[in-house]
Amino acid sequence: MLNLKQRIVLDFGTENTRLYVLDTEKLIIEPTVLTVAEETGTVLAMGLEAKQMIGRTPHDIISVKPVNRGIVADYNLGFIYLKYLFNKATKISWLTKPEVLVSMPTSSSQVEKKIIASMLKDVGARIVHIVEQPITASIGAKIPIAEPIGSLILDIGGGKTQISLISMGNIISYRHLDWGGNDLTEDIRLYFQDNFNLLIGYHLAETLKLQTGFLESKNLRRVKQRLLKQKRLEIVETGDDLGIRISGRDLVTNLPQKVVVTNKQLSLVIQKSLKPVIHLINNIMQDIPPELINDVIDKGVVMTGGGSLLSYLPEYLTRSIGLPCYLAEEPETRIIYGSAKMLENLELFRYTLKL
Repeated sequence: MLNLKQRIVLDFGTENTRLYVLDTEKLIIEPTVLTVAEETGTVLAMGLEAKQMIGRTPHDIISVKPVNRGIVADYNLGFIYLKYLFNKATKISWLTKPEVLVSMPTSSSQVEKKIIASMLKDVGARIVHIVEQPITASIGAKIPIAEPIGSLILDIGGGKTQISLISMGNIISYRHLDWGGNDLTEDIRLYFQDNFNLLIGYHLAETLKLQTGFLESKNLRRVKQRLLKQKRLEIVETGDDLGIRISGRDLVTNLPQKVVVTNKQLSLVIQKSLKPVIHLINNIMQDIPPELINDVIDKGVVMTGGGSLLSYLPEYLTRSIGLPCYLAEEPETRIIYGSAKMLENLELFRYTLKL
């Protein structure tokens, strides 16, 4: 039967985009990237196919991300990408234009919100609701935001990190940082360039970031067990530490080269990259009202977003800030499922809508 009242929620992220159709419970997750012929502007691939092509194409074929720091950076490519996702999820015609709810960073300007609303209407949306990501992330993480209790939620995305204190359905305090998982990947690549004159690929840097668990540097046995699962990585014994043999291109000779990097070295790279996040958490702690401070101390920090999946990150942040940090269940999908719950109960959550 033709559904004339489709409802769709969208998390248009820097690294990944998630789209969920409420009526069919269909969830689509795709990397937010397109492969484009630089000279003609022709789009050659999108989503997962485009991500797999990063670093493996000729110089005249480039990878473009239409979203930067959670905000649309390229309207035309963003429209093409969203059209591709919507067509993949459902059929849209003048009879079946959907009602769409999209989550955006709290720091987004009115102009940035109007841009995404205009783009979604061009794609085919009948109505567009724009809500704040900390609210939808909290709802998705099953935090009782309507109660007079202070809840601290940390969302780490691909290009932006947000921390919010929420109570009685409102954001009491908010801080954000233009830093995310992509920046950590780039910091790892830069480390090899600066210290070994070695250029390593994007995909290898992603593997080192997500799969190795260097933040647990004091427990080498656990780290070694994780490393052994990565068939792309070659383990090297280095006395009282663990090493990995890394392949790349020597920036001096332009020839293939291999170097050995230790667990301790990579751990320090990741810890240095995470310093702004720790500073962000400490900063918002200074702004918590006295009436809510006990709630935060007792409940700690709930972590969402794909960037939170860094191995042993909750344990590391707990040690660093002195507050318990917990990973929400499936942290990368909390915004999209929180958005779905909000759209299902639109009148109940009406006060959080921004348009």
